[in-house]
Amino acid sequence: MMGSSTKALKQFLAEHDVMILGIIAAAIAILFPFFFGAPILIVILGSFIWLDRKQFKQTIAELGWVGIFIVYSLIVSAINRNLIGVLATVAVALIALFFVYYRRKLNAELYVLLLKIFCWGSIPLAIMALYQYLNYAYTHGYDMFYIFKYHNIQTRAEATFFNANYYGLYCVFAITIAIYLFKRSNFKHTKLMSLLVFLLNTVSIILTASRWLLPTIVVAIVWLVFFLNRKYALIAMVVSAVGLVLLLFNPEILPRLTTLAYAFEDRFIIWDTGWRIFLTNPLIGRGAMSYVNYYYLFVDEGKMHAHQLLIDTLANFGLYGLMLICVSFSGYLRETLSVINDRTIRSEIGLITSFIVIVLFHGLMDMAIFWLQTGFIFLVVILVPISILRKVAESEI
Repeated sequence: MMGSSTKALKQFLAEHDVMILGIIAAAIAILFPFFFGAPILIVILGSFIWLDRKQFKQTIAELGWVGIFIVYSLIVSAINRNLIGVLATVAVALIALFFVYYRRKLNAELYVLLLKIFCWGSIPLAIMALYQYLNYAYTHGYDMFYIFKYHNIQTRAEATFFNANYYGLYCVFAITIAIYLFKRSNFKHTKLMSLLVFLLNTVSIILTASRWLLPTIVVAIVWLVFFLNRKYALIAMVVSAVGLVLLLFNPEILPRLTTLAYAFEDRFIIWDTGWRIFLTNPLIGRGAMSYVNYYYLFVDEGKMHAHQLLIDTLANFGLYGLMLICVSFSGYLRETLSVINDRTIRSEIGLITSFIVIVLFHGLMDMAIFWLQTGFIFLVVILVPISILRKVAESEI
């Protein structure tokens, strides 16, 4: 029995590309809690490196400027005795290696499959988030509208993510993919699944009670609709504007909007602390995760990061590090911008650029992208060669 199982496994592996199977497994695992998904991702990457052992030096060289930035981050973190920064940089290095293999093996069919995994995988997570919320409300003597009735709520939807803001960003990603799949697919079941994803993740975003997700999802939808169908973009903008005005006059209809002024006051303090950490070493920074290491120099309350993409980047890596990051991604941005008006891949470019816009806009108030799950999904979606996008555009989804 054991011999036949081993033979069947060998035959299966011979008929399938092991790295492609690993990429699919990693995409599924990333939707589970990080303490489950991270070890699986490490095992998968380890198997990739073993399979690639004869040309591993060439793989390292393919990191290019990203590799130089990783070395820079390691040195700066070590100089500042920032152990957390060193460990975080090692994690970034492993992720960067994974995506070298990802881009090598990516094809149109795999890309579409990964989009569906992230999109449709949000359905059980949304159900889980709803269950967690209702369970808390009823076991603590509240009703199902608890989150709308109280300002100081004690539960926020997280599903399998580390906190509500990270999960909320994933919900925005899932909705964006759902809109793309709805527009591109000719299959009824895909359209129905996309609608379900849209509805369930909208509920989840409300249950996260994350204030900045609301304008983020509005910006994401308007941006994507502009690429999918320009004549509907204006309608989306008008509807969004009316909705935001109604919220301004009736903030109590959504969770935590009535405490928006306090939220901004809190953010200003965090941003000021991050900026002051940057000023202690403006050229090279203090290494990754510098906020959690040096907040005590200026305030008593610690945070994981500066809750602002630019400030946190400057505090971590300084002006030199910021320039290295810009150089690292300049080639990718040039390639993407060169085809932004290409009508044959307009929908696909809309999806990719909407993800970038989501991260930049959400990064004005938070750093939810700097997390294994959200960062992994973001990179899977955007790091696709233009040649693959053209094949995706030609295929039936």
